[in-house]
Order: sequence, then structure tokens, then C-alpha cells
Amino acid sequence: MIMSLIFVLVHAPADLAHVALRSEERLSEARTVYRTNCQRCHGDADGTTAPRKRFSGIPDFSSPSWHKRRGDQQLLISILDGKGGSMPPFRDRLSPEQAQRLVFLIRSFNRHPPKEVEDIRDDFNGRFLRLQMEFERLNLEFKELSNPSQH
Repeated sequence: MIMSLIFVLVHAPADLAHVALRSEERLSEARTVYRTNCQRCHGDADGTTAPRKRFSGIPDFSSPSWHKRRGDQQLLISILDGKGGSMPPFRDRLSPEQAQRLVFLIRSFNRHPPKEVEDIRDDFNGRFLRLQMEFERLNLEFKELSNPSQH
């Protein structure tokens, strides 16, 4: 599962016409997931009308400065693992692909997206990928050691 998540995060289609069509499909699917799982706390599916009076820590998804301070993997982790007591985890309710589509949708709320698409590879992203790979290695090692037929 983790390796498939890494694959989803790292690989992108090469054909630009396919990317445009795929992007609209992803946004449409993500809007449905957002309405079902996120809208109650985060507001309408444009990222600007969150009920901030009731929930003070809810971010403004339309803020360019908010987007600039967060990488896609940080958003993905927040969706899947939650944010402490302020946001529940959705790992048991959403597939990695659905969570990735939500990240894509949240990025579309940015009022002033960067002119160039930049590949965010900050320290957090690098550490996260290294930890995922280490986890996968340890998981395989654990399975090998736990299998009594191989001893």
C-alpha cells in the first residue's frame, strides 16, 4: 500500500491533452469526496467559506501564502492521519487515490497559483519518503521473521 502511494505521488502522465482531461476528471471526483467528507467543517467546495467562527483552526484554502507553506505530501498526511484533536484521520474512509485527489482539489482553491508548476521537494517531503521506504523495508523484514516455516 505504501509503495502504491509513493507511485501515485511521484508519477504523472506525460501527454498534456491527457493531463487536462484527467485533471478535470480528478477535480470532479474530488469534489464529490470533498462534499461527502470535508464540507461540513471546511465549507463549500471552493475553499473560501469555512465555518471559521465555530472552528478557529480551519485554514483558508484560497490563500496563496497558506499553499506556499505546505507541500502536497504534508496535505496528504493531514488528510490521511488527521491533525491531532482538530481534524480526524480519514485513512480508514478514503483510499490513497481519493486523498491525492483531495490534495489536487485543495490546490485548485488557490486564488493566485504560481505561474510555473514547481516540484516541491522540501526537507519534509524528503524525510517523509525516506521514512516510508524504511517502514516498507522493516515491514518486509518483520514478515520474514514472523513466518515460522522459514526458520
